[in-house]
Amino acid sequence: MREIRFRAWDKGLKQMFYDKDCFFTFQDGRLLERDGEKSEIWVAGGDEIMMWTGLHDKNGKEIWEGDIVKGDDGISKVFWSKRWSSFEVVTTGNTVGWWKSTGDLKVIGNIYENPELLGEKK
Repeated sequence: MREIRFRAWDKGLKQMFYDKDCFFTFQDGRLLERDGEKSEIWVAGGDEIMMWTGLHDKNGKEIWEGDIVKGDDGISKVFWSKRWSSFEVVTTGNTVGWWKSTGDLKVIGNIYENPELLGEKK
């Protein structure tokens, strides 16, 4: 059985929320649980929801959609390909591909908190 997990980048708060911190509905909302109490907070249309790949890097860290990874082929970002229905990586040179092995990858950041790793402005 495949474990399905999500995280969300809140553009307003500039903060990443992981599924252990929130519950995502199939609408535009999420429930945050703080100190055992649930309070509803809506995800704005521009906020980003990402999925866990189900994979770990060479240090055992989870690899998420939107992560920036470093491997033998350089620095890449992880994204979901609708065309191939799979997670893929794209390098800073815009080369798209699948990972040969996650054993050589290391998560070094994500596209929201560390865009400078891809040569973009923060």
